[in-house]
Amino acid sequence: FDVPGTPDVPLYALSALAASDVRPDRVIDGMLANVLAQQSDAGGWMSPLGSVARPPIEDGWITDAALGIAALKQFGPPGRDDIKERINRATRWLQSTKATTGDDRNMQLIGLKAAGVDSRVLQRLANAIVDLLYVSLDPRVRRA
Repeated sequence: FDVPGTPDVPLYALSALAASDVRPDRVIDGMLANVLAQQSDAGGWMSPLGSVARPPIEDGWITDAALGIAALKQFGPPGRDDIKERINRATRWLQSTKATTGDDRNMQLIGLKAAGVDSRVLQRLANAIVDLLYVSLDPRVRRA
């Protein structure tokens, strides 16, 4: 494995490649294999034992899960039977994990949208983000 920087570096790289509409090739397949090898049984991605997170970019397991879901959706080889199960496992992990920071909340919403969860769940999460924004601007103001 690739300490330091794992799994964040390949996850962010795959995210950038997906945003650029790059077609999968052997290099992307290798990066995806690295990411798949680091997915936990619970469904998320966490830094390997002994590595030290370097905030802010390596400080979010929720971000890793969101990027992991998007990478698997975009680049998961169609012939691999386990990809859908891995996405489902990551989705369950992301749904069950409590978001504590603004970035966590935003990335949880992005990851669950990428996973294709019900729009009512996404709307509830989006409303919670907006409500927190209003409270942070002025605790006396509530959204109408």
